[in-house]
Amino acid sequence: MRAALLALGLMLPVAAAAATLEPSRTPLDPALSRDGWQLHGVAGRMTARFAAQPDGTIAVAAERAVAFLVRPLPDPERAHSLQPLHWRWRVDAAPPPTDLARADGDDRPLAVHVIFPAPRGEGWFGRLRRSLVAAVAGDLFAGRVLSYVWGGTAPAGTLVPNPYLPDDAVLIVRRGADAPLGVWMDETVDVAADYRTAFGRPPSDPPTAIAISSDTDDRGGTARAQIVPPRIGAP
Repeated sequence: MRAALLALGLMLPVAAAAATLEPSRTPLDPALSRDGWQLHGVAGRMTARFAAQPDGTIAVAAERAVAFLVRPLPDPERAHSLQPLHWRWRVDAAPPPTDLARADGDDRPLAVHVIFPAPRGEGWFGRLRRSLVAAVAGDLFAGRVLSYVWGGTAPAGTLVPNPYLPDDAVLIVRRGADAPLGVWMDETVDVAADYRTAFGRPPSDPPTAIAISSDTDDRGGTARAQIVPPRIGAP
């Protein structure tokens, strides 16, 4: 019991450092709302902007700002959501590369997040830890998260524990700082295999949501990007 309480005490500074995610007060593009997207900002930070384009892409812009564009997966999609995930993205302007392992400097122009519920069968300590995370950072990332990132100082293929949630969220660098700007890149990822690599076991349940984010609020700078929203199954 003492060891568990000590571990919980060591977690408190990490959880307290996590900025609180909350539904953004910034109006969301109506076209994105109709497609089921929701905008989540970070308390006390400027909100990155997302706009639907006539060709079906989403334009992303962040100037010393951060936000998450989230789409909950309806049940029919959840049933197939462990199939490969596909998307296209392009970064036209990026902030200076940062160390993604640092909670005060993990800026990146673009990321795609796959959000899972908490694993089944967790003990009381795991449930208590998640309750603490949810109380500080909100429910959105209180389960487990795979984040496919464009940016940072690490080379492509690197797995980095999320500095805010090191036990439950992993950053997977898809495109590093040397990736060319202004060029469309196609991505296909095996979500189930990446989950096993990141957490050491298969997911007990399929993902509940997919999110897109841009983050330039720590070290400043500007991000300009476009993305074809991620889709599940055949490209």
